Amino acid sequence: MKKILTFILVLITINTTAQNLSFLKRFEIENYYDNNILRLADKTLKEFESGSNPDKFRLKSSDDLITAFRLDLGIKHYFPLGHTQINKIVLKFNKYWQNDFMNEVYIRFSLQQFLSRDLNFQLNYYYYPEIYSNNFISVLDDDYHSYTYSKNVYNAVIRWDISKNLAIDYKFEYGQYYYNKYFTEYDSESIKNQLDLQVKLLPNLHSTLSYAYRISQADATEAYPELSYFQPKDASYKANISSFQLVVPKLISLNKNYLQLRLKLALEGYYYQSNLSGDSYHLNRDDNYVRLYIDLNFPLQENLTLITYLNSDERRTDSPYSSVEEDKNYSRMRSGFSLIYRF
Repeated sequence: MKKILTFILVLITINTTAQNLSFLKRFEIENYYDNNILRLADKTLKEFESGSNPDKFRLKSSDDLITAFRLDLGIKHYFPLGHTQINKIVLKFNKYWQNDFMNEVYIRFSLQQFLSRDLNFQLNYYYYPEIYSNNFISVLDDDYHSYTYSKNVYNAVIRWDISKNLAIDYKFEYGQYYYNKYFTEYDSESIKNQLDLQVKLLPNLHSTLSYAYRISQADATEAYPELSYFQPKDASYKANISSFQLVVPKLISLNKNYLQLRLKLALEGYYYQSNLSGDSYHLNRDDNYVRLYIDLNFPLQENLTLITYLNSDERRTDSPYSSVEEDKNYSRMRSGFSLIYRF
């Protein structure tokens, strides 16, 4: 009898648990064109195209077509606090069709916990095994090597929906950057604090105002203990990052669905902190970025969404050394589309 009662209790528990669990699945495929994948300055682009310094470049072309695959897997439940909790894992792979050495992958783990209908927090971890930036000369042997690094990013986000027309987000983020053995002087840690204010200006016009302050600390003096002497470089910086976004949720009605428009402008200022007289690359250097995002979002079916977009960004560097400015100024455009399927 005890065995039967135990078996019935187990069945009831499993059934109750199943009723409180739901699975979240999302797949996205994205194709886009990037006209300057390494964000090269005009001077460097001309050097690449001339072929005068082949050791400096691994590139087959300075532009490329990229296909990205993203898979989201999640579980929605009500444990242990009785409010909604969402656990998610995200995998993404970027395939460069001309320059496959730049292929990238990242993994993300996420936990979102609702404390009430209007208040929730989220914990995220991102891991990037390898990111390729360019080829540079290493102080170890004065030869060109791939400038690659891995990245860990941890962040926590608190969201409060103050009213149906007003919400606020606060994010704290910590990052770790580990470069390969030829460039360990750039190993660094960063901290970012970010505040987002979301306002529904009109029923069909939503806005987001964002500001972030970021500090990155590098310690080149601890790099290369095997060298008797090398000229250290201090890539530490402080940054102000602000953005303004407008969304029109119902731009045009098409076949009982609505085309959504999003416009975003971001302004970023990076101020390098080096006071090393021999560090001409970072001494008194400021980098200023302007980024523009335009995208259209359209539901094709209940579970299928199409997004088309055009993004542009440029960097303008202010430095006492004109050679640094010539080396760092760049402009880039990306355009493409993605299909998102939820199942």
